[in-house]
Amino acid sequence: MNSSAKRARQDSIGPSHVPSTSPQPSIPQPPAAQSSPTVPIEEMINKFDQGTMERLLCELADKLPEAQSLVRAYHEDQLRRELNVADDFKQYSSDIWYSLYLRYPNKRDRGQNEMACEAVGQIERYIRTIADKAHVRSSIGRKLSAVETLAKIGKLILLAEGTFGSEVRECYKWDGTLADVMLRIVEFMTPKERRVVARRDLLADMDDLLSRQDHMHQTRQDD
Repeated sequence: MNSSAKRARQDSIGPSHVPSTSPQPSIPQPPAAQSSPTVPIEEMINKFDQGTMERLLCELADKLPEAQSLVRAYHEDQLRRELNVADDFKQYSSDIWYSLYLRYPNKRDRGQNEMACEAVGQIERYIRTIADKAHVRSSIGRKLSAVETLAKIGKLILLAEGTFGSEVRECYKWDGTLADVMLRIVEFMTPKERRVVARRDLLADMDDLLSRQDHMHQTRQDD
């Protein structure tokens, strides 16, 4: 076959039989996943409620000895700082001492019974205030101050001398309010806080006060 015939045959095939070399349309790809920005740990923690924080901390302390040691160290430090808080109620016992031993006994213009009942009214107001302020969530320093102050108030009542002292004990009904408040505050304490109370001999003071109070109450009933 001569060259002219080959060309004629190729021309008869036409361009439609020539493979296309034009680019095919590309299939759209999904966008690449973007990594979320790193959130500071403090920001994450600030979004937790108290219950979540407590559960998370308990789980960490249970699984990681280092976390447990850290929790214990912080608790010990907090306990030490709470023991050093200012005395909340010390002034109450000082005020009552002044009333029972100086202010009213030196007055002569009013009846002893009237002044004694007025002093008892002051005592009862202080006891109610201590009961309101020393609760289960109070610091150990406040609980200790409350128990110490109540024990002092009880002793001041029992040891007040003279006619005025007798009138004070007569006016004070010994209805158990003072003792009940003391015992309730001790019940609010953790075992560790109670050991602190024991080391300060407050439990012995409470037992002494309660026994004196029971004796006083029994004597009045016998009369």
